[in-house]
Amino acid sequence: MIQALGKKGINFFLFAGAIGMMSIQFCRALFRWPFEGKEFIRQVYAVGVKSLPLSIITGLSTGMVMTLQFAYGLKQYGAIDQVPKLVAYAMVRELGPVFIALLVGGKIASGFAAELGSMKVTDQIDAIRALGGDPIKKLIVPRVVAVLFALPLLTILADLFSFIGGSLIALIERYDLHKFDRGHNPYWFKEGKQISYRTEENRKDSRKFQIEREIFVASDLHYIIAKPGDSFKAIAKDLGLYPIPLAKYNELDVKTPLTTGAIIYLEPKHSEAVAPYTEHIVEQGESMYSIAQRYGMQVKSLYLLNDKSPDYVPTVGDKLRLR
Repeated sequence: MIQALGKKGINFFLFAGAIGMMSIQFCRALFRWPFEGKEFIRQVYAVGVKSLPLSIITGLSTGMVMTLQFAYGLKQYGAIDQVPKLVAYAMVRELGPVFIALLVGGKIASGFAAELGSMKVTDQIDAIRALGGDPIKKLIVPRVVAVLFALPLLTILADLFSFIGGSLIALIERYDLHKFDRGHNPYWFKEGKQISYRTEENRKDSRKFQIEREIFVASDLHYIIAKPGDSFKAIAKDLGLYPIPLAKYNELDVKTPLTTGAIIYLEPKHSEAVAPYTEHIVEQGESMYSIAQRYGMQVKSLYLLNDKSPDYVPTVGDKLRLR
């Protein structure tokens, strides 16, 4: 047993030494003229172009899965607007390079091993030496340089397709994530001011009136005050939003009639009230929904914070936790 372990240890150090010697020979050959340009181009085609389908599928599927899973978890806390940022950071910083290095690198390495092994068996490498050539210069350098050139490009391509995959899932699942980008609309939510802009419909006809809505901010959330005759569809049309997500932000059905003066949030509410609000004493006519709307928090979170069942009806004087 000791002899077997010693043999394995010796083989390991012999292998590591061979790798080190080949690395030194590679560095020397890399800067020695001439450079094998034709072989480099052939290897870039083999490494890069032939790996495009694998890179595209990897990026597309990873972006779709990550968007679906992140959205499933974060929408319960009203943080679904963080999904694009999380997917982008994860793919660009970590998962994109790792997946491409593992999948494409494994494919490339197996191809190189088969090709060079076949050349070794058929004595082609010995023939290069017999003719005065350097096998490291002619065989190793072009392949390594081609990999160093192609892998970053394949990683960038996979990252781009991961964004496309995430966008497709967002559209299919109707997450409406692009509406959280306040740079998407140059007139987006100017709090405390009357905004006036042309919609897509009346932009072609200057004679039609311009839409006006006053936007406010409370609890770090943008909201409007419902006007007489307002509905989610009308508000969404005025502000360039979608009615179904807008209704979900306010925990109502899209067909629910809106009362004049009601607070309508334009983005997801928080899971708890923001500082300095910590508790609320129930006043006459208030409900759990109206209290939650007042502080920009989700109704179910208000029930959970106070250990109340869904059939609980607040009475005047009750003290409710908000954080």
